[in-house]
Amino acid sequence: MTPPTDTASESEALKRAREAAEAAAPVVWLLGKAQAGKTSIVAEMTGQNFEGIGNGYKRATLSAQLYAFPEDLPVVRFLDTRGLEDERGYDPAKDIAYAEENAHLLLAVARAEDLALEPLLHTLKTVRKQHPEWPLLVAQTRLHDLYARGGDHPLPYPGADNLEVFPEDLQRTLRVQREMFDDLPGSDPIYVPLDFTRAEDGFDPMNYGADALWDALKRMLPPVHDRLYRGRDPAENARHQVILPWALAAAGADAVPLPFVGGLASTGFQARMVDAVARRFQLRRDMDLWKRFIHLLGFSFCARYGVKFLLRQGVKLVPGLGTAAVALWSFAITYALGEAAVYFCREVANGREPDREALRETYKTNLERARAMWRERTQAGERP
Repeated sequence: MTPPTDTASESEALKRAREAAEAAAPVVWLLGKAQAGKTSIVAEMTGQNFEGIGNGYKRATLSAQLYAFPEDLPVVRFLDTRGLEDERGYDPAKDIAYAEENAHLLLAVARAEDLALEPLLHTLKTVRKQHPEWPLLVAQTRLHDLYARGGDHPLPYPGADNLEVFPEDLQRTLRVQREMFDDLPGSDPIYVPLDFTRAEDGFDPMNYGADALWDALKRMLPPVHDRLYRGRDPAENARHQVILPWALAAAGADAVPLPFVGGLASTGFQARMVDAVARRFQLRRDMDLWKRFIHLLGFSFCARYGVKFLLRQGVKLVPGLGTAAVALWSFAITYALGEAAVYFCREVANGREPDREALRETYKTNLERARAMWRERTQAGERP
């Protein structure tokens, strides 16, 4: 009999390690209506993009799906019971049986304006009657739905209990929602108001309340917090959650088939993207930081940027192909600028002086990479 090869032994060892990691990975049980914001919360906690999360769920039971992160050697699993409002006869018994042997957290997600929460509350009451020891975190999401027209997030983030800074209608619904959760069995829930948006929504920051979410997770389920938060790479998070969304938003804005309409908005998106990257590295965002960044990019970059901006606006007049070419250019320039900002901010955050040539090479390399990414997306029929 032929002895197993080293490769076969390594494959078997990796399989065993994967199975052991998955068996030990704590479960965060997501409960809420469709479109409440569960996927955006998982994206924040794992540092992935929206699309990657949505495509990564696999059926765990007849009524729920499971997302293991990372897939190869999971450190956490998200059990998602989808669309509770459509499952009036939903019985959580099988989902409870699936989850109860693991370290556990219930994460209920409710849109701030939604007061029709009976399906969610009914399920939570059933679950907590059997497991009152399971901690409950309630994420109150989409705060901006109750902002006045043109309103933005109150800054700095006020904390979970200081609701007075929010508009009156929003304050009222947040409090009414919390009263609805008060009668559940078990310990009192922890509430976190959140607003995780996309770049094109126009709210800054896009992950409003993220720090409060991490603080709550640290208090309620320390192993999950430690495995996710401490292992996060700011550069990778910025790439998925900041650079790509802003690049797509800039491309969409600049694709309006009229010169300068959308072009200035696209430039504004780029500036806000660089600011958001600096925030991910916890840098103080002031004029001195931006002067250093622009200085290292150099006068020639600024000149080329201005010329290309004018060219893009002129190309829009070309029937048929103009807006498509402009969208590609805007996406590529924004993406490359974001990657250059990641390099710059990472060096500054680590106390090093960014190298001018390395910064410029980062921009140049990612300009070509972004063009290839855009062509792949458009060929696949994805929405810009």
